[in-house]
Amino acid sequence: MSKERKKKEDISLEDLIALPVQFMGNPGRTSRRICFASNKTGRMELHLLDLETQEFSQLSNGEYPISPVGWHKWAPDDTYLLFPKDPIQGNEKNDIYKISVPDGRVTQITNTPESSDDLGEVSHDGKWIVFRSDRVEGIDQLFRMRPDGTEVTQLTEHTRPISFWSDVSISPDDEWIAYTANESENLQNIDVWVVKMDGSDRKKLFGVQDGSKELVRAWSRDGTMLLVSSDYAGTDQAGVYFLNSGNVKWFGEASAPESPVKFTADGKQIIVGRDIDAEQKLLLYDIKTGEETTLDIPSGFAGAVYTTFDGNHLLVGHQDSTHRMRFILYDLIKHSFEEVIPAEYGRFSPEDFLPDEYISYPSGDTTVHAILYRPKNLKRGVKLPAIVVPHGGPTGHYIRVFLDDAQVLANEGYVLLYPNVRGSTGYGVEFRDACLNDWGGKDLDDVEAGVEYLRSLDYVNPDRIGIHGGSYGGYLTFMAVTKKPDLWKAASAWMGITSLKHLHEKCKETFPALPYYLEEQMGKPEDEGVLELWEDRSAINFVKNMSAKLQMIHAENDPRCPIEQSEMFRDRLVELGRKEGEDFEYVHLTEEGHGSFDKDQRVRMMRHVFDFFNRNL
Repeated sequence: MSKERKKKEDISLEDLIALPVQFMGNPGRTSRRICFASNKTGRMELHLLDLETQEFSQLSNGEYPISPVGWHKWAPDDTYLLFPKDPIQGNEKNDIYKISVPDGRVTQITNTPESSDDLGEVSHDGKWIVFRSDRVEGIDQLFRMRPDGTEVTQLTEHTRPISFWSDVSISPDDEWIAYTANESENLQNIDVWVVKMDGSDRKKLFGVQDGSKELVRAWSRDGTMLLVSSDYAGTDQAGVYFLNSGNVKWFGEASAPESPVKFTADGKQIIVGRDIDAEQKLLLYDIKTGEETTLDIPSGFAGAVYTTFDGNHLLVGHQDSTHRMRFILYDLIKHSFEEVIPAEYGRFSPEDFLPDEYISYPSGDTTVHAILYRPKNLKRGVKLPAIVVPHGGPTGHYIRVFLDDAQVLANEGYVLLYPNVRGSTGYGVEFRDACLNDWGGKDLDDVEAGVEYLRSLDYVNPDRIGIHGGSYGGYLTFMAVTKKPDLWKAASAWMGITSLKHLHEKCKETFPALPYYLEEQMGKPEDEGVLELWEDRSAINFVKNMSAKLQMIHAENDPRCPIEQSEMFRDRLVELGRKEGEDFEYVHLTEEGHGSFDKDQRVRMMRHVFDFFNRNL
């Protein structure tokens, strides 16, 4: 191998993170412009592409959040965009800002430093902004206001937060707002609700059955139909709710999870994403006949879908394990596409990157699917270290997208396993709900089974296995090293959870929707036996069992997994005589929240992880 080729194949962390990340592509409602977020300047900013001239321009200049947690939304006439931003980087106490197009002038239009205001939608006549806020008693409700931030009115009064899993959608005549909420005693339940723009006539529109989750996505252009979904059949299924009759027509055979996206402009078809084998394909269903048409887009993940102003095209974010995120414009008439915002590769090309492998392994009485990365050109007899990487959520799952950390670590000689353990979405309701009231139970068993799978590979060293996860993956990392300590040589927990009781109490202040989610997943603390369960599923109570080298990384502004979660675990280690720098490492990040897209901050955090495993695994 030539030195030149070897140098090109060397995938360094700094070089890879220096490549711009781009996402949240959103076409204008009336103009041929696309607004998207990118960190090509080093930090996240809003950028514009003019489809007429093919010219790119930067819209924001330091006013956009470094870690956006909500979409930007166009005004009806495309003269401005709205976006949420937290006043303290990463704390997610969002306010709503307006940025003029194309001059980039920014105006703050809400100011609630102790609460979070999150965008819903701008009315079609441009007179109202509908948004979610927990400013009243810490419970997310719907509000409306004028585009200048005046005349704020609360529209709903639910006893629990309205669902953040679903969209807020305004009818074409601006009379009704569709959203989702739960007033059932069954915490697993979500129903579709509507309320008039003035806050009157609030009512539950429909729910298939108590305990099923119904979500709403969009109105048809004529206002006669709502695009919805439900998991009542055992997996997520798209449907059309007919306002005149109150009937719902469901599409597909519920053989794979499907998520509704939009109606086509003529109202004759719906656009749906189908999740199968950790990839997402896009398809059309004819509303009248139910006939299915798959869009001609390469395999991988096709998501972040928006219809363009003319209704004849879709803006689609597309990527796979070797191709970074790009945006394509799909012609719904010709069924062809063009790349409008290409991915940037710098000195690399897709051929330099490692393809993933979609594998499965047994765990108890179930099968766990996972994504595997391994170095190229494995030599006979080599025995490599391996890392299990549980995902966040828990109601999420790994999909086959471009993973920076996998590319760098596999290039450095690690084997990576990304398992979709029980509790993950993407495999039906039974699998998703398998860990209700059982966090740190069957999901942790599936992690252990992943270790056994790795040990069955003849190129993995069975004595050099580590674990690394963030958020809920950090929770499983802490649980793994304390409940199954003999499996691991090294572990890195990023923004993890160690005490469910403390999480429930602290997040009432930092992230009020999370205690309700925790109760949905792990029971109400006042119910019999729940606090005992929480104590058994909290790693802080089993610190003495840990034998692996441990790294903890946490950011002080994180509202979802407060930094005390790691600090308590560190302090308990010290009480037990464990020495920092020898038995464990603690990394305190001062500028981030629950993750970051700032290039320097991403490099710093990932460098901590990579160096730790290089020293200890």
